[in-house]
Amino acid sequence: MLDTDRRLHHAVAHAEGGNTGLACFGAWAEELTETGYLHNHARMWFASIWIFTLGLPWRIGADFFYRHLLDGDPASNTLGWRWLAGLHTRRKPYKAETWNIATFTAHRFAPRDSELVVTVSHQNFGSSAVAKSPATGRTAQSENPRITAFNCGT
Repeated sequence: MLDTDRRLHHAVAHAEGGNTGLACFGAWAEELTETGYLHNHARMWFASIWIFTLGLPWRIGADFFYRHLLDGDPASNTLGWRWLAGLHTRRKPYKAETWNIATFTAHRFAPRDSELVVTVSHQNFGSSAVAKSPATGRTAQSENPRITAFNCGT
């Protein structure tokens, strides 16, 4: 996928390098790659922003975590990303919220709501869903009632 899609490759490289324009995301990407560790809350916020704000495939994000986490476990990592994306909890994906990030980072990071705009919708369960990723510019459609988000397929 990354070999054939230049826009996706570019977007993933920027995300992995923490170059998204979000200070919190950049700090977490740096902490993960430099230390091999990321607090559980930061892992969830990072994955949520990766999937829902940046519109990047969860599988690539899960691989990024697994390659860098010292405590990385294939099953736990994969299921964590799938849970967060809402693939096992219909209509209940985990979406990072600005108040939560600000509160639990003691205001070290206080992103604006506009910075975490959810670009992927999980609201059309049971019918086709179409979403356009601002990170890749691609549009995806899912006919699967359990998988209605952009590139969050099984």
